[in-house]
Order: sequence, then C-alpha cells, then structure tokens
Amino acid sequence: MYDTVLLFIFGLLLLIKGGDWFVDGATALARRAHVPELLIGATVVLIGTTLPEVMVSATAAVGGSRFLGSMPRSSRCNLFSKGEDI
Repeated sequence: MYDTVLLFIFGLLLLIKGGDWFVDGATALARRAHVPELLIGATVVLIGTTLPEVMVSATAAVGGSRFLGSMPRSSRCNLFSKGEDI
C-alpha cells in the first residue's frame, strides 16, 4: 500500500517537473525563433491537452484495442474551444 502511494507521489512530481521543462524549453525555442507570445501560449496549451490523449491511444494500440479515434476529434474540439479565449 505504501509503495503504491510513494510511487504515485514520485510519478506526480516527475510529471509536474517534466511539464515545467517542456514549457520552458518550448517557450525558449519559440522566442529564439521570434514567434509571437500568443502563438507560443496557444501551441503549448494545445500540445499539453493532446499529449495525454496520445498516450492513452498509444497504450490502447499496444494492448490491441481498436479504440483509437478520440484524439483527432478531441484536438479539433480543443482548438475551436480555445480559439474563443484568444
């Protein structure tokens, strides 16, 4: 029981730190390429909301599941719903 909780906490901390590294790296790279701040933010949010779905779809594909169609539809939904905030 305690092992599971400790592994969960450790994984959560790694996930948070990995997210920070991803955002910092993507932002620095985009700034060097002189990409506008608005586009940087929209791209990071779009990728950040899509990556978990990609991982679920990849895991399902490895496990032999045929349910792989949610990510493209969800990405369109994310893109259009976030477009109102921009």
